[in-house]
Amino acid sequence: MAMNYNLYSESDLSRDGIKCKYFTFKGRLNREAFLIRCSVLYVLGLILGALFVSGVLIVNISAFESDTLAGMLSHILSSAIGLFLLSTATVFFMILIISGLTLAIRRLHDLNLSSSWFLVWLALFFSPLAPMFGFLAKAALFSLAIITFISLFCLKGTKGVNKYGSNPLDEQHN
Repeated sequence: MAMNYNLYSESDLSRDGIKCKYFTFKGRLNREAFLIRCSVLYVLGLILGALFVSGVLIVNISAFESDTLAGMLSHILSSAIGLFLLSTATVFFMILIISGLTLAIRRLHDLNLSSSWFLVWLALFFSPLAPMFGFLAKAALFSLAIITFISLFCLKGTKGVNKYGSNPLDEQHN
């Protein structure tokens, strides 16, 4: 007789698991869930930023030369620790970026907009990097990107079922 060591049923994982909360492009995401999950990502990003800065500082501080064997070993150890912190923070930053992308696209789905609107937002957000625009145009485009992002927090989702699924608020009340 086989033992089942799974502590959660499949329905629990599919509804409340981290994968479905942060790493899926399917479905819709209401304003409250979007705000909470973006806040969690923001806090995690601050922690990772601190790790990244710590790694940079450790690598740079350990760059001082030393003539003794103990100093050289200390330099190697601190460089390894710093590089480990840098690489770990970089990997987790990439995970946070992917997660933020899925949240934004699911929020757009709640507004009955396709994910291609996210590409429009990215173009607006990164427009200040384009050398062809003047300062005022860059500022206007970047401001428009910020306003559009804030509107994701404010606009109410489509009532009822849309082409991306059922209303997440209706699912919460059942």
